[in-house]
Formats: sequence, structure tokens, C-alpha cells
Amino acid sequence: MKSLSLLQLIKIVALDDAYVESLFCF
Repeated sequence: MKSLSLLQLIKIVALDDAYVESLFCF
């Protein structure tokens, strides 16, 4: 279960990173 939580956390971080990058693009 812990590995699953880590995967979700990584996905959330990746989404946040993409969101920040899109903001910087603007």
C-alpha cells in the first residue's frame, strides 16, 4: 500500500510541476 501512496504522491508532484511550468510559459 505504501508503494501505491508513493506513486500517487509522485503523480501529484508531477502534475504540480507541469502546472508551474505552464504558468512560467505564460
